[in-house]
Amino acid sequence: PSWTLTKTALQTSYSAAGQVVNFTLAVENTGNTGISSIIVSDILATSGPVYSSGDNNNNSVLDEDEIWIYNASRSMSQADMDNGSLLNTANITGIP
Repeated sequence: PSWTLTKTALQTSYSAAGQVVNFTLAVENTGNTGISSIIVSDILATSGPVYSSGDNNNNSVLDEDEIWIYNASRSMSQADMDNGSLLNTANITGIP
């Protein structure tokens, strides 16, 4: 099994504490077997990740060539502002 996780910020900048930055996370099965029990985590998200779409046959298995979309957001903190940037990664787990 193999997969990719692509995380994209919908806002490319932020200017104030409390501003919300939204993210789209795309999980693509690039392998040759389905993957079940998918969990997408993002420890810096203040909301989500929440599954949005992509399970084409509604079998709760990330099938070959499927791309599942998740949404998450972060309310920027004063510490984020003081740092001048945010390095935010996400993780996925699943069972082949």
